Amino acid sequence: MAYEKAEFYANYRVYAVDPVTRHRFAKFKSPDIAGGQEMTLVLHYHPAAIKPTKAALAARLIQHFIDQGVPLTVADRICVIGGAYNWLGEALEDAIPGMEVCSVDLSQYVQDTKDSSPDDEVIEELTANGYAIDDGGPGQYLYDKFKDPNPRSRDGGKVLQEDLGSPQSRNEVRKALKNANPTRVITEDVWQILDQTEQDRYTAAAANWGVTLTHIIGEVII
Repeated sequence: MAYEKAEFYANYRVYAVDPVTRHRFAKFKSPDIAGGQEMTLVLHYHPAAIKPTKAALAARLIQHFIDQGVPLTVADRICVIGGAYNWLGEALEDAIPGMEVCSVDLSQYVQDTKDSSPDDEVIEELTANGYAIDDGGPGQYLYDKFKDPNPRSRDGGKVLQEDLGSPQSRNEVRKALKNANPTRVITEDVWQILDQTEQDRYTAAAANWGVTLTHIIGEVII
C-alpha cells in the first residue's frame, strides 16, 4: 500500500506560519494595503511543512538506537519502507555524515514528483484561493516566502518504487546504498496500514538481509 496524492493531501494539512511574525496567518505588508492583509496558505506534503518534523524524528530515532545499545554509525546502510521522498533518510544522513539511507515507496505520485520542485503545490493552493503569484500582491508575497527551486528529493536515485519481494527488487536497494546491503530496515508510519501479505513480504526481505525491522508508528518506535 502507498499514499497517492489524494492521501498525502488528506493526511497532511499544515497552515503556513510567517517566519517573522510567527502568526498562523501570514501578514502581507504593502504601502498599497493599509495595515496589511491576512491570508492563509495550506501546505500538505511540502518540504517547508514536513522536513522540520523529519529532522526531529531522525533525532528521536538516533536516540532510540542509543538507548537500545545499538547506536547508528557512519557504516550503517538503512532502508526506510514507506519513506516517500526520503526526507527522513536525508535528515539521518545530515546527522551522521557518511551514512547512506534510501526509501522504498510504491506511490506513483512520489516517483512522478521526486525530481521536481514543490512549487507546484504552493501555486496550486494559492490559485485555489484566488491569489496570483506574479502581481506584487499577497499571493506573490506568500509564493516568494515558500518557493523552492530544488527537487523534492535530494537524490532521486535513493527513492525507489520497490516491493522487496524478489532478488531483483532487493538488489535495487543494494545499488542505491552504494552496493551494500541494509544494516537496518525501518518502516515509517506504514506498518499499521499494511495487510498481512505486505507485512510478511517486508519481514522476509529484512530476514534475507539478516536484519530485523524497526517500526515508527506515530510517536512510538518499536
